[in-house]
Amino acid sequence: MLTSLQRIREGELIPILCKVIGCDGRQLEQVLRHGGSPVDGLTQQGELDRSTYRKVLSQARPAIVPFGPFEVYEEIGRGVSGVVYRAIAGSMEVALKLLRTELVPDRFAREADMLGRLDHPGIVRLLQRGKREGAHYLATELVDGASLADVQVPWPLEPALDAAIAVGEALIYAHGQGVIHRDLKPANVLINRQRQPKLVDFGLAKDLHAETMTRTHALVGSPAYSAPEQLTSARNVDARADVYALGAILHWLVLGQPPFPAETLRDLLPQLRAGFQPRAAIPGVAGPVVEGLNAIWLQTLSVDINLRFTDVSTLQAALVALRGRLA
Repeated sequence: MLTSLQRIREGELIPILCKVIGCDGRQLEQVLRHGGSPVDGLTQQGELDRSTYRKVLSQARPAIVPFGPFEVYEEIGRGVSGVVYRAIAGSMEVALKLLRTELVPDRFAREADMLGRLDHPGIVRLLQRGKREGAHYLATELVDGASLADVQVPWPLEPALDAAIAVGEALIYAHGQGVIHRDLKPANVLINRQRQPKLVDFGLAKDLHAETMTRTHALVGSPAYSAPEQLTSARNVDARADVYALGAILHWLVLGQPPFPAETLRDLLPQLRAGFQPRAAIPGVAGPVVEGLNAIWLQTLSVDINLRFTDVSTLQAALVALRGRLA
């Protein structure tokens, strides 16, 4: 079943779309080139609403793969624990995540357990979990928008701080529920059409209310955004790992690159040993504000975990204070 799932090629949909909405095929090809998928490209241009898109999909049914109550029609991402598809369940579009077959089902169940107890507007919402045709799956709300990894950077400081503060609010809530994300990075923060950031992919999250499953020396997370302690041992990682990652995401948004822009882990280690280097100037940002931003980065991106902000709430207060200086 998994091998039969494939993305519908945009070219295959063009004749069907033209038939349904009565458009010119050449114009539609240009519209499609502006979006990551046919529905995104067309809805952004005001050409097609979602009910019409579902009608188009129903006419393209040979390209849709049924999976229990779901109709699966497009791969939209791959994470550490599975592959994510855009799917329809009844009248609702969902994100359907299927477990990678080589992984332990208990970890997938733990991800579902953690998501199931998280209820926050800044965290993707779990709708259904189960097993079908030998595959474990999670169905979550579908976030229509791009990840922070896909947006054009750098951003002006104000929206960058607003995004970091919103992510911080979600993290404060998650930590209060005993959940540490551990794989916070631009690709795992989606921005919906209301410009609300949403955290996704809790496949590596740590549940403080359960026994740990991570091997003592297992590498957890994405090196460019992972706290240095995660590169050696994930067992004792705490909330300060997410503090580090949030600081690294803010660096990505403001300067267009991670704080330690190494291509490989081997190149990353000497940069970590040298430590974070404050920025002398940032285009469009006043000197005193740059100093305040550097102070935050020095306290989030410290290799020494004991020199970091003790929790996200403390970091959040510093971000809000800095944002207030821009008003």
